[in-house]
Formats: sequence, structure tokens, C-alpha cells
Amino acid sequence: MKLDEFMKELEMDAKTTRARFMNMDKMLLKFLRKFPEDHSFNDLTEAMKVDDWNCIERAAHTIKGVAGNLGLEDVRRSGQEMVDDVRAGNYDRLPGEYAELSEAYEKTCSLIAQLED
Repeated sequence: MKLDEFMKELEMDAKTTRARFMNMDKMLLKFLRKFPEDHSFNDLTEAMKVDDWNCIERAAHTIKGVAGNLGLEDVRRSGQEMVDDVRAGNYDRLPGEYAELSEAYEKTCSLIAQLED
């Protein structure tokens, strides 16, 4: 899959994302490929199993930030919702938000695996 196809599939703001990487697609591809290697999603998954609110907030915040920098808006938005709800004490909303984040994360990682140079 070409980078342009990837960005279209995820409805990314290609212009803004590319500008963040100085219009260097090779650098953007390098960082996109590192996204699935980050341990934050696994940390979040484990924290959700034991209702560790601090770890949930920290992992979701990291996911939000990394995804935001890469222009992965669906993942960023889902991570932000989780951060906001942990901070507000709306713990009952977290399972649904985690499901949304999981879906966006898995789709994104699957598409990243298909990226060509």
C-alpha cells in the first residue's frame, strides 16, 4: 500500500502530517512503522484488566500523543476520550472507549503492516 492510499484510508490530514515531517515521506514511514512497536497499547490493555486508573491514564495519554504526532486522528481521539474520562472519574465509560480505541488501533496497525517504501 502506498502512503497516499494509507492516508486516504485513515482519512488523515496528509498536508499537515507531511508538514510535521518536513515533507519527508521516508521519515514519516519510518515513524509510522515504529507505532505498533510502542508498548503503550499493551500497557493499556493490562491496566484495563485490573482497573489501574493511573496506568490507564498514562498509557492512553501516550497513545494519544504519539498518534497525534503521526496524524492518526481516530486513535488520537479515542485516546483523548479515555484520558478525559479517567481524569473526570467517568470510569464506567472506559470499556466502550477502550473498544473504540482497540478497533482504531488494530485497523491502523494492520494498514501500517501493508505500507510499501
